[in-house]
Amino acid sequence: MTSEEKISFDYIIKEIEKTNVFKTFAFVELTIILGIASMLVLYFILKHLDELFTNIYNLDTPFNENNLNHIKRIAYLALILLIINFVSDLFSGVFISNGATKVDLISVITVMIVYIISLIFEYACLLQKESKTTIYYE
Repeated sequence: MTSEEKISFDYIIKEIEKTNVFKTFAFVELTIILGIASMLVLYFILKHLDELFTNIYNLDTPFNENNLNHIKRIAYLALILLIINFVSDLFSGVFISNGATKVDLISVITVMIVYIISLIFEYACLLQKESKTTIYYE
């Protein structure tokens, strides 16, 4: 069986028909739960992105505590989304393709980059606070 046939919808239906009703119900239920969880996490990521860009547009500097908190939350939510997707792939791999799973390396790198950006913003916030408290003498 080719990999294209394993991905097809007909193959999935045939595999579901081979199992008993309880396994099918559990698979569908878990798929719905993971899908809803994934959508909720994605909603919160987009909400924090909207608030971040609104703050950057309205304020004089992007380096403040509020924006830092938004970026950190985006990084944590992206990690949660990555874990949800991995669990979903793991479960579907066990159920459909007998244990074959994969890790999306691009998603892992993206989460790492967002976290690194949050660390850069944290340092920039510290520098911004120091520059505001410094008194310049001529």
